[in-house]
Amino acid sequence: TPFAPKALFLTGEIKEKKHKDYSAAIVQYRLSVDTYPSGDHAVAALWRIAEINIDRLDNYAAGIGTFKEIAEKYPHDPRAIEALEEAAKTYRRKLRDAENAAATLAQLAEKYPNDEKAPQRLFEAGELLKDEPEHYQKAIAYFERVVEKYPSHRRAEKARDEMAKIKEKMAEKK
Repeated sequence: TPFAPKALFLTGEIKEKKHKDYSAAIVQYRLSVDTYPSGDHAVAALWRIAEINIDRLDNYAAGIGTFKEIAEKYPHDPRAIEALEEAAKTYRRKLRDAENAAATLAQLAEKYPNDEKAPQRLFEAGELLKDEPEHYQKAIAYFERVVEKYPSHRRAEKARDEMAKIKEKMAEKK
């Protein structure tokens, strides 16, 4: 029946919003995705799973994993880019994990190189790591990718400046 995918999704919403039974809602949303992976509600169900894990259950790793699942399974969905952005934001804000936040932003820029925000994401990856001596090399690599892949972008010159500053800091430490 054409209504089955929506019915499973709505059952998840009822468990989440009316009953506040977040674990049961996740099970229901997951059933919806697993039963109808190409259904209209699959990405929305995964999105709800990620948000419940992050916002309600403080299970940040599960939320990040679900956002990444959206990008992996549905790379052409309009929300795939936003899902990886949310994963990076969760690494940064909830877990204070700049290294994985930067890696996720860089992955996003690599996966969608023609997206207008790709150069900015690579630059942000470098920005997240530029002040940590143990991550200087990674920061430089992200800035170099901005310069190499997007030489005429407004962030390219700033990336060159940031690389020079990091290299100066590295020389002072020797």
